[in-house]
Amino acid sequence: MVAAMRCDNGSTAVMNDVFGLWDVTWNGGRASCLLSFIFGTAESKGPGQLPAERPKWKLAFQVPPKFPIITGEKIRDANGNPLEVILVDTVTGEPSSALKEALRIELVPLFGNFPRHSWDTDDFQRGIVEAKHPVLAGEYKPTMWDGRATVSELMFTDDSLKCGCMFRVGVRVVPDSYHGTRILEGMTKAFMVRDRHGYELHRSKNYKWQLAFQSQPRLPIHAGQQVRDVIGNPLEVILVDAETGLLSAPPEMELHIKLVALQTDKSHWDDWSADEFQRAVFKPGRGSGAYLSSDVNLTIKDDGRVTVNQLQFTGTTPFMLCHGYIGVCVVPGSYDGLGTIREGMTKSFTVQNEVMKMKSSLPDLDDEVWRLRGISWGGVLHRKLTQNNVRNVQDFLRMLAAKPEELSAIVGDDMDDSTWSEIIDHARTCVVPGDKVYAYSTAHATIYVDSVFDLVKVELAGVEWPLQPLDEAQKGLVQLAMQQAYEDCHSFQEVKLTWKLVFKSQPRLPINVGSKIEDATGNPLEIILVDAETGSPTALPMDIYIRLVPLLGDFPPYENWSAEEFQTAIVRNRDKYMLLQAGMYSLKMSDGRATVPEELYFRHDSSWVRCGKFRIGAYAERSGNYDSSFRIVEAMTEAFVVGDVNQKHYPPDLGDPVWRLNMIDKDGVAHRKLTSNNVDTVQEFARMLYVKPDELRAIVGDAMTDVIWRVAAGHVKINDWIFSKGKVYAYSTANSTIYVDSIFCRLRKIEIDGVECQLKGFFEDEPPKAEVVKMMIARQIILEAYEHRHKLQEVDAAMELLDGFVCYIETLLSCTKRYVQVDLDDHNDHYRYWQLIAGERFVIENLANN
Repeated sequence: MVAAMRCDNGSTAVMNDVFGLWDVTWNGGRASCLLSFIFGTAESKGPGQLPAERPKWKLAFQVPPKFPIITGEKIRDANGNPLEVILVDTVTGEPSSALKEALRIELVPLFGNFPRHSWDTDDFQRGIVEAKHPVLAGEYKPTMWDGRATVSELMFTDDSLKCGCMFRVGVRVVPDSYHGTRILEGMTKAFMVRDRHGYELHRSKNYKWQLAFQSQPRLPIHAGQQVRDVIGNPLEVILVDAETGLLSAPPEMELHIKLVALQTDKSHWDDWSADEFQRAVFKPGRGSGAYLSSDVNLTIKDDGRVTVNQLQFTGTTPFMLCHGYIGVCVVPGSYDGLGTIREGMTKSFTVQNEVMKMKSSLPDLDDEVWRLRGISWGGVLHRKLTQNNVRNVQDFLRMLAAKPEELSAIVGDDMDDSTWSEIIDHARTCVVPGDKVYAYSTAHATIYVDSVFDLVKVELAGVEWPLQPLDEAQKGLVQLAMQQAYEDCHSFQEVKLTWKLVFKSQPRLPINVGSKIEDATGNPLEIILVDAETGSPTALPMDIYIRLVPLLGDFPPYENWSAEEFQTAIVRNRDKYMLLQAGMYSLKMSDGRATVPEELYFRHDSSWVRCGKFRIGAYAERSGNYDSSFRIVEAMTEAFVVGDVNQKHYPPDLGDPVWRLNMIDKDGVAHRKLTSNNVDTVQEFARMLYVKPDELRAIVGDAMTDVIWRVAAGHVKINDWIFSKGKVYAYSTANSTIYVDSIFCRLRKIEIDGVECQLKGFFEDEPPKAEVVKMMIARQIILEAYEHRHKLQEVDAAMELLDGFVCYIETLLSCTKRYVQVDLDDHNDHYRYWQLIAGERFVIENLANN
């Protein structure tokens, strides 16, 4: 679409709405510019002026994704193909291959309420969803060649559901990998991510729309303060199409909604009912007052969204003691439309009061000292400490290590031992940078300390000494050096200690969930300590403890990673499941060696275990001998895929056992009934589903309700396009041959007496008797081919079709079974046949459009 606009000064602007290209004429002069609110360029410097600069190229998806987006299932474009990212010329709006060098790009999850009218690279970075666990998995860092990159495998993980927000898939150039002019980021429209079980469950309940929050509230939430979303904007309530997960206009001109506070012990809300939602609404008791105030009654209009400008918790509420939610529902009695609108809610949270806000549960080194428990802001101890230059947590820990007696003297005798111990314990919970080590030398000793003066290494008269066996004279020299270093800390010299953990050999592949992890020779894995510069095995003078952890497979992005980056790459345990299970997580390393126990294996049920790559990592734990103050570089194996021998597959493989399908439990009643009737694979299930669905349903019987049966069958049917694009098989009788796909879903071609029949003739309004005969012949051969499917012959899948049409076998059989007894020579029977056939048309597919 192209739009034109004439301005008061005689200027004319023409806009192409696809790429935001304006063709502007100023009193006879002509220029082209890009709308800054579309491309995020620098803002205009004044009326009638072009932006100061604009990107030459932008990234874009050639075809938008296919919706809905389901966790654990590959994201495809609207045509069913892998996503393709292209480089677009921002002036012409056409794909560009002008950039000849390889371009590393990155697909990232963005908040659904991003972007603003314009953005820069920093804004884009802030719009990325940061989570404890990966949200996107697969090939999310492809390389672009000649302005084009294909993303074959990309999916949202189960952990994306924990984020509880609308998403976009964004694409940008990998930071620091390209140093030319800025290439503008691209993104999809906003959408909701669902899991397959919840999606099928909601479809079975005929939900038409769902209320949702565009993004989650920023935590922590404090009583009396405005509730904002994670990026600091007011909360926004939207109406989502339950089928596609996209923003939707309301069914009426105005939809009246209400925000409520929910309180419940329910651990998950995938299957709540409207009654359960209403029972969970917290109702304050007498005298407690309203606890959720301001904009609680709102109206969604034709754009499908409404902003919650003012919202806060007031008064004393149970939310200060337990977890709750903010829910949103349609005002009872205000909507009586045909479609059901499902309620929405945030993630759980706890409302905190001001006292809770003052303290840091995990203090940082630069936190003011009064943030420690036991030190009141503005109190006597706080004033004493600041008067002696102990202003933050780092100052406190340094003085505690170097001059503990002076620190105790500052505190005085008014504080009891338990309170003093609580202050010290709280201070020691802060994270100390493990790769920052400083050296200080005196005439008799050289000490190595970390950022808070914890001792790392000691050299006396040029000889390194173990820390534990120092005698009293040596301890006196060290303590004297510590005190001098404390007074002269500006003379510190930062040094780097070079120890490194490595796996002596790599694990044997493949690695499956629940299987024992061993090295290539079948022995337990072994971790050794080496000199990071020479690679030679070495040993520390004391024992240390090694922690085994699972890592993301794409870590590290570069060689010299930091300890903090390693910790960020750890795949954390979620809920009650352990991702990496072993008889001992902590291994004792003596003389520079530690053997991994034989009980090491992966144990998890999350979908992204199946779709991502992992490494096994090892790092030195904090202990009495090693407190992470000096750096021992972490170890990791090569990346590998964890196989899954017990879980459902999305999509399933044809050779998978039938229990891989939804709602069919392994060794359950339905599974046993199917296997006893030789339906033991997904392929056999799919074939019988399309050829003899009634018999297949009868086999399962009352082991499945109709709703559960539709979910199980839907697991096959929603993926039939994947199965049908694979192999093609032929089956021949004396005079005829049919060509079908792997699961008897589509009839691709039929030959009768050596002549290929036009399937298009099956779809005429009143086909002649000869075409009806061909259809009945096709029915007979299909049923015979199914009974003798072991005799199917594989043929070239790239065969040319006579008229470009195929038909669905299920529909062909369903329609023709009514007319087996029809006498086609009888006029009345023939007329009744066409009345029926007109009411139940064949589903056709034009392959030229695929």
